[in-house]
Amino acid sequence: MGAFVATRALGSNHTPEMELWPAFVMIFKEEGHIGFVSDGKPGRQTYELVYEDPQHWQLTILDSTKKDNIGSWETYDGKTVTRYQAGMDYTEVTDVAGEQGNYVPNEWLRPTYMESLQARSATVRPALDQAGTETLILSEQMPCSPDIPYTELQKELGVPPCADDQTNRSVVREVTYTTDHFITMKILETLDGVPVYTVTVEELTFK
Repeated sequence: MGAFVATRALGSNHTPEMELWPAFVMIFKEEGHIGFVSDGKPGRQTYELVYEDPQHWQLTILDSTKKDNIGSWETYDGKTVTRYQAGMDYTEVTDVAGEQGNYVPNEWLRPTYMESLQARSATVRPALDQAGTETLILSEQMPCSPDIPYTELQKELGVPPCADDQTNRSVVREVTYTTDHFITMKILETLDGVPVYTVTVEELTFK
C-alpha cells in the first residue's frame, strides 16, 4: 500500500507546515483505476489512516470492492513496516532501518506532496474553491501509440481508444488541499476528459 520517499534538499518555497503535519485520523476513499483492488477492473476502497508523525502511522482497509482486503492493515514505526493481509491471515514484517527517507502510506499522504506539485511547471493554482482550501491542476501529455494497447480497464472506465490521427492523450490531475497544513482532501484524475481515479477524504480529525 505504501512507498518510500527519499530525503532530499528542500526548495525555496518550503515551509514548516510542509515538513510536519499535526497528528490526525483520516477516512478516505479511492475509486476507479486501482487494479490491485479488483483484479484490473475499476474498484473502490475505503481506508482509515491514524497518523502520529512521518515515522509513526497505521493504515487500515475498512471497505473494498475486493472483500478479502477488508481488515488488512499496514504500519510504519521508522524502522519496520508491518503488513497484515486479512484474506490470507498473513503478517509480514520488513526491516527498513537502513533505507533512506520515510515510508509513506501513499504518494499524496506525505507533508511535502503539495510542495512537489507546486514545483512542476505544468501546475497552476486557481482561486480558492472554498474557505481554507485551494486546488492545483497538473496537465500533462502521454503518447498515443499502436504499441500501447487499449486495455479492458480503460474500456470499462469509459476511456475511448486513441483515434487514428491522435498522437497524445491529455492527463489531468486536480488536487484540492488545505491551505493551513497542505493536506490533500480530494484528487480527480482524468484521461482525455474521462475520470479514471478519484480520492475523497470523508473525515479528517486532528488529535
